[in-house]
Amino acid sequence: MDDVNLYYFPGSYYSLKVILALLEKGIPYKGHIVNIHGGDQSHEWFLRLNPKGEVPVMKVGDTVYPESEHIIDVIDEMLKCGPKLVPEVDDRLGSEVRETRKLLHDLPIDVITFGVLANRKFQTSDNLFPQALQSHSRFTREGIDTQFSATISEYRKQIQTCSSDVRTSVEEIVSGEGHWLFGPEMTAADVTLICLLIRLQMIGILSRYVNQEVRPELLRYFNRLETRATIIKLNEIMASVKYVYMKRAIKT
Repeated sequence: MDDVNLYYFPGSYYSLKVILALLEKGIPYKGHIVNIHGGDQSHEWFLRLNPKGEVPVMKVGDTVYPESEHIIDVIDEMLKCGPKLVPEVDDRLGSEVRETRKLLHDLPIDVITFGVLANRKFQTSDNLFPQALQSHSRFTREGIDTQFSATISEYRKQIQTCSSDVRTSVEEIVSGEGHWLFGPEMTAADVTLICLLIRLQMIGILSRYVNQEVRPELLRYFNRLETRATIIKLNEIMASVKYVYMKRAIKT
């Protein structure tokens, strides 16, 4: 198999989805950090990889793949190892996974992230984002309030849908240790949901929508992840973002 090269930023929600998929599949890769807050995505070398200037980008051999959901599809289709993350769409499971992935992927995560940072009243706990990232928001307070209010309203509906899926899964599976959104095996829908829940925890609003009184099944789902090896590794990668900012500050 050709070397897998991943161009990503450790604070990027979309990058983390791809990294989690690679970890779950057990696929070794070479990581290349693209500091999107330092302007690396606008450099000529990166624009040759992705003219849109967006992370993540995966390169396998001479072929380049942009966009997180597409990359996950490619990982699952081309690299035959680990769990099947993307079931065939012509059966019920595949159809449900595809619909849930779209539901979650369509959430404007940037609006939620920087909307919360601009409207701290929504937070129920301290956010875990580095201060440098908070001050680097490309959204202004005036420009985001309307978008944010509408997005939060839609988000409530979508998180409730995922909670219902988890509840159904729990009821259908005898063993309570291995259940995911649609059964005993993790899918790409779980990858996206997990990264979304992690992001909501990072910005300090997870407990507003997921707690013992509201959506307890989803809380148990999330808590089970703490000891999972791939999640521990993902958390280490996320924590490395502070070193990116430190390096940039020293260079400046």
